[in-house]
Amino acid sequence: MQRKISIFVSILVCGFTLISIIRESSLNWGNHSAVKKGHFHLTSSVDLEELNGEWEFYPEKLIDPAALENSNKKPIFLKVPMKWDSLYSYKDHLKIEAGTYRLTITVPEDGMYGFRAESIRQSSRVFINGEEAGGIGNPSINKKEYDFREGPFLFFGKSKDKQMEVIIHAANRASPNGGIVKPILFGEADQIVLQAAQEKQTEGFITAGYLILSLLILFQYFQQRHAKNELYFAAFCFSQSIYISTQKEKLIYLFYPDISSKVLLSLQLGFIHLSVLFFLWFAHSTFKKQSSIKITKWMSILLIIKIAYISITPLLFWFYSLIPMIFMQVSLIGLLGSVYIYILFILFRAYREKVSGCEYILTAAISFTCYGAALGIELLLQIDIGRIPLFLFLIMTISLSLYIGYLRQLSFIMIDNLSKDLLVQDQLKNEFLIKTSDKLKEPLRTFMWHSKKLMEGKEGPLNKRQLKYILEMQSSGKKIDRLVNNLRHASSSINHSLRLRPVPLDVISEMVLELRDVLKLPNEVKLVDDIPKKMLSVIADSNILKEVIFNVLDNAIRHTASGEIRIRAFRVRESVHIEISDTGQGMDSLYLEKIFETFYQIPNHSKHDGIGIGLSISRNLSIL
Repeated sequence: MQRKISIFVSILVCGFTLISIIRESSLNWGNHSAVKKGHFHLTSSVDLEELNGEWEFYPEKLIDPAALENSNKKPIFLKVPMKWDSLYSYKDHLKIEAGTYRLTITVPEDGMYGFRAESIRQSSRVFINGEEAGGIGNPSINKKEYDFREGPFLFFGKSKDKQMEVIIHAANRASPNGGIVKPILFGEADQIVLQAAQEKQTEGFITAGYLILSLLILFQYFQQRHAKNELYFAAFCFSQSIYISTQKEKLIYLFYPDISSKVLLSLQLGFIHLSVLFFLWFAHSTFKKQSSIKITKWMSILLIIKIAYISITPLLFWFYSLIPMIFMQVSLIGLLGSVYIYILFILFRAYREKVSGCEYILTAAISFTCYGAALGIELLLQIDIGRIPLFLFLIMTISLSLYIGYLRQLSFIMIDNLSKDLLVQDQLKNEFLIKTSDKLKEPLRTFMWHSKKLMEGKEGPLNKRQLKYILEMQSSGKKIDRLVNNLRHASSSINHSLRLRPVPLDVISEMVLELRDVLKLPNEVKLVDDIPKKMLSVIADSNILKEVIFNVLDNAIRHTASGEIRIRAFRVRESVHIEISDTGQGMDSLYLEKIFETFYQIPNHSKHDGIGIGLSISRNLSIL
């Protein structure tokens, strides 16, 4: 069901984008012609109007408004908005092409009126009734005076005798897409200001949306740091936010009003390539089985090389000046188009192979592709695509948010299932330990009972060697008994209640004497009892205390070749510290935090520190 919904939504997104672009292009390229032979007549109230139609045009000249009436040169009529490519040959890459537009507007009543120029390539200056009203860049045929700067701008003027003469100087370095390539909006001054504010709010919403989304996903990534696809998607959103701020409304001018055109162009080309690069990595890391690491690697290398090259503004300007714009456009479309196609191949392959969550990715990828195609068409063909990016951004954001949420939900379900499995395994472990300890108890009791009978002489007197062997058997039996008890203690299902009572530390001294007799101490090792004879009793479980001390002493004896093993006790405020030190090989500090874990064993290959403390116990025991 979800697959069918994702296909249906994707078709709707593609259909909406295609229809909207066709509709906008038909309006922009003069199908809706309000201007006839250089005149625009308004007989009723003024509403927002696009000044599309036939403008007077004087090619290759920037004519002064005062001299235009006396000019003997006849104008041609050029459709606006439209590129003036057909009027120029573009053989000289360094030549500046220029032209003068003229339009006469008749209004129903005199007043202040406003204009919004969306894009006049690549620089312009506007005059209304002979007075300069605005512009952007510096249009000039002189190469030293020429300065290109693009972006929307507003200009205002008063009508005189219900007439307004609008003259626009435009200049463009010899490359395609010159002239008035997007509609000029006309209306009352307040209407134009309000409409411009709405456009900035729309683009600001898109830019801020990408930026906020990138920060949210970035914070989620740093919480876990295992899903690199989230990191790449956050980087993609950030790159898109910067790129969009350099487009259409040029929001970057609000923060850097003096940014040069060369730097702006570098940012535009650089961040559109970065966006594609990060989205490529996002697709590859999300669907590794469906993508090719070699193709991804080579495409990434090409994108990185181009990003590094166009990021250097002086080289970019030199390259931009010597190579035709058509070559720049072909290389841009060729590389980015190839990456787009490869990404779509990955996503459709993942969708065909029914990868988890690919339904959300399909809709997001289609929206992203349509979004990139719409921006590419706007950039290359200078078609105003209106609010299409806002719609596509909303669909893509919802889809990817659902996808990331789906993956997190899937991870939660997997963790929950693993937790349940661990609980079952823990219960099985407890049952195994209990049954194993019970089974070992039976033969151990028999072993200990018979050895005790032999030691008591009930089966006849024993010589010294036999008695020694019997004592060693009794000691080993006690070790096994403690191990069996440890097995039962390792079972979390058993309630291990401590039998606390006053215990004199003399029991430790007795254990030391027993160990001297039972264990084989090397002649080079001394076992020293340094526990004060008048030490107060402590509150503890006698059996557990002796077991802990025995284990530590046994460990010290086995790892001390020469020197001494010393056990001491001392009072620290309201507790007693028992310390066992030896002159053995010691252990790495790496293992000190783990030695109290159940069944933990220090690796045999671990390096030791040489002479030092074998083990120091600092467990607080309450003083009676």
